[in-house]
Amino acid sequence: MGKIKDKLIAAEDAAKAVFGKLETEVKADLTYVNSTLLNFPTDIHNLTSELKQTMIRLATRINGQEDKFKLYLQTLEVCMKHVEAKFVEKKQHIETVIANEKAKADAVETTFINAAEEVKKDVK
Repeated sequence: MGKIKDKLIAAEDAAKAVFGKLETEVKADLTYVNSTLLNFPTDIHNLTSELKQTMIRLATRINGQEDKFKLYLQTLEVCMKHVEAKFVEKKQHIETVIANEKAKADAVETTFINAAEEVKKDVK
């Protein structure tokens, strides 16, 4: 009986070490338990409406089960990395397009200035 009790105590200690901080953080702010009280940022572009609804539904489906919670965290991390990568890719694309358009405009301006200089020479 002592060995089983020791194993249970060891398992409980390991669980506390892993989830102790998380448990403390959750207990510290129970205002997030009621989804109707969540204070989301204003979304004038309507980008996050479906995400918020899905996350609220997901929160109720986890039901305090660690494996589901870990799956949620892993999935969220992948999604966040994807969003960040797409943001960086699109931002770089926009910056490249702007730089190319500026270069074209500069080339047109230079051509115009050169042509104007040629006309001035011909007039003299």
